[in-house]
Amino acid sequence: MSNKKVLACQIDEELRAKMEEQRKNKKLSVKDYIIGLIEQDLKTHSFETNVNENLNKVQETTKNEEAKEQIVKEEIQEQPIKVEKEKEEAQVNKETKKDEEKQQAAEKKDSKEKQVEKSKKEESKQQPKMTNKKIEANKPKAKKIQKEEEEEFE
Repeated sequence: MSNKKVLACQIDEELRAKMEEQRKNKKLSVKDYIIGLIEQDLKTHSFETNVNENLNKVQETTKNEEAKEQIVKEEIQEQPIKVEKEKEEAQVNKETKKDEEKQQAAEKKDSKEKQVEKSKKEESKQQPKMTNKKIEANKPKAKKIQKEEEEEFE
């Protein structure tokens, strides 16, 4: 036994006459003509389905691409704002850095001035000591010279 099924239907006499004419022109049996029509319709329908599916995919892809383009446009519009913000931040950073450098320079200057003052104070403290040391060191000489002068007068 085969897997074939019987298909039977009633059709209008006028439609049957047109079908007979076509079938005879193509030199087909009624069975082959009807099966050919069914297969052709299925192929066409399958093709239409594939075309519709592909069309839907193309439309989805187009929508996705349009959405991506819109995102890119928005990003491009936002880009000058971002660039401007980055410039402002860079300027603020530069100014902050300059201020910090000025502050460090001022602190170094103050520190050096304090060191200079400190060393001057130390020098001024040591100067009298040195002078006193010289005087003390020169006292015996002065006494000796004084004695010599006294002896000369005598």
